Amino acid sequence: ATYVDDVFTRAADNPEFLPQELSQLPPPFRHPSPPPFHRHPPSNKSLYDLILSDPDTTILAKFISHDEHLTDLLNTTSANLTFFAPTDDAIRRIHRHYRHHHPPHNKEDNNNNNENKDHDHHHHRQPPKSFIRSILHYHTINGTYSPAEIFHTHTLPTTLTSAPLTPHHNHNPNPLPQRLSVRTTWKGLTLNLYARITSLDHRASNGNLYHIDSVLLPPPPSLRLLNLVPTEFSTFILALYKTGLDRWLNLTTNPPSSPSTSLHTDKDGSEVKNNGGLTLLIPSNSAFLSTFTYKTTAWLFNSPLGIKHLTALLKYHIIPSETVYSDTLYTQEGKIVEFGMRGFVSLSLRTLLSKSHHGHENLREGEGEGEGEGGEKEEVVIDVGRFGPYASLRVNGFQRVRVADLLAEEGNAHVLQRVLIPPRRVGGRIVKEGGGEDEGELGIEEVKGRL
Repeated sequence: ATYVDDVFTRAADNPEFLPQELSQLPPPFRHPSPPPFHRHPPSNKSLYDLILSDPDTTILAKFISHDEHLTDLLNTTSANLTFFAPTDDAIRRIHRHYRHHHPPHNKEDNNNNNENKDHDHHHHRQPPKSFIRSILHYHTINGTYSPAEIFHTHTLPTTLTSAPLTPHHNHNPNPLPQRLSVRTTWKGLTLNLYARITSLDHRASNGNLYHIDSVLLPPPPSLRLLNLVPTEFSTFILALYKTGLDRWLNLTTNPPSSPSTSLHTDKDGSEVKNNGGLTLLIPSNSAFLSTFTYKTTAWLFNSPLGIKHLTALLKYHIIPSETVYSDTLYTQEGKIVEFGMRGFVSLSLRTLLSKSHHGHENLREGEGEGEGEGGEKEEVVIDVGRFGPYASLRVNGFQRVRVADLLAEEGNAHVLQRVLIPPRRVGGRIVKEGGGEDEGELGIEEVKGRL
């Protein structure tokens, strides 16, 4: 929790002041001996065998051994995998929470719990097998990743696929994979902001295994994600409820069975269709304070005309059908586009403010940083700069992303330092005013003019 708090209490660190090499990280990545550092020797055992013989993963071994599918997945040598193994201590912590909220229903449940006991002689009531299976798929990565490769990665694709994440209007038969975020600080390598990698790779015959100090839970729906951090996002949440766009977000994770009911009508009377996949650009509470005067905020949230403008503003922060990560794009056609290790990529993306959503118009590679030019008023331009283990994201050339890759069940989210306003244009080109971040507080007439 402390680490997650640190992420939101300060802006993204300047990469120049962060570790540039894996050897600069604390143990287990830094060793007292000079390089080359000695990794665990290769083993003839499978990932499953390593887990079974490891005294730190006895609870995990029991979960896997009770599921033939998971046993086969981690035992097969037909595929190379990377597996992040939560230790016994990590699982005990989440088990205590689960037992508190899911007590045994009857005496038979208590008797069955006798089977779920590890060397600490505590009973561990197992969640449903399907729940465990999805969680452990979220700990499994296709491909073998060394510590150096993880260090230079922003997100990792897991073997857990997700229907809400996958654009379904083209009847895509292949659900897209949920991803893990990787964050590098002087404290080490952390997955999804809270699970720290605590060991070097143990090399098995079918992949690599790492220990982690927390269980990785699959990303929650975006509305639940926002509500997990009310001190940061309560203003944005209130705006969603005021405009009725919360119901549209609910449709992204609970799509109706009938295509005719997939249309949601906003409070401004416009119909918006949900197609699966999503990118949210989220202004924090402080972003609202720095963008609008108090009078403008009151007008946006409390007057009929203000609500209409607030609806348009929020739609400008929502990119439907496409999911932008800091190193990868999931297109509306269900394709996966990776950005590579270094350089710049500029994405022009249609927002929910647009009447039609045909995805990004172009994907421009270049040596220089994008200027945020081009596109319609309803589009945003996201410039992604990659610097090895770090990435810099800017929206419309000026607005810096404060925190990237807040993963959601149906997409991804990035936190902004200011509320995103359609830029002022003269002759079809964006006019740069005060560097965007230093533009100052906007009055009511200025907001009307920009929308």
